[in-house]
Amino acid sequence: MALSSVSGFMQSLMSWSAGQNLPASSLNLPQASSASQQGKRASFTTGGNTPGGANEVFLFFVTIAPSGSATFSLQNLTDVMQYTNILLVRLKGIWFWLLSAKDDATNGTAASAVTIGNASVSPNGLFLGSPTSTFVLSNSEDIQWKTPNAAGIAVTAGTQNIKIVNNDAVNSACVLVAGFGATS
Repeated sequence: MALSSVSGFMQSLMSWSAGQNLPASSLNLPQASSASQQGKRASFTTGGNTPGGANEVFLFFVTIAPSGSATFSLQNLTDVMQYTNILLVRLKGIWFWLLSAKDDATNGTAASAVTIGNASVSPNGLFLGSPTSTFVLSNSEDIQWKTPNAAGIAVTAGTQNIKIVNNDAVNSACVLVAGFGATS
């Protein structure tokens, strides 16, 4: 069941403030400074195979035992409204965050790192281009990908799975996974 209404966005934002003391002077010169921000936003509204279109929003936690792994399917999701068995056919945006205890006192852990990608069966290559590619997140790191394009990343029976491996042999890991997708 697709959601009847979707409105949202994913955003990457870099904000900074920098300063430099000027040479000493009795003129009370102010510090030379600059502040700015730069970002990229992809907005989503109800739709499927349309630019900026999405009819599913998901957010869930993947908990992984020390040295263990977990695989989840983009064609068997539970969305934010708790509808189950959601079958995406296109991924429009995804966010992975290895939670530290400081990030989330309830779910975060001291896990040193996780590796994401390269599921053994029906792997989805995500934004990496190859189904065997992987990337690593260290504790408290996150990464997101998003597109305003109509097609997004195709999700099929042969490209539905995403694997997360806990690289820590002592601590369990908890990864927040969230994103937008479409069932049409």
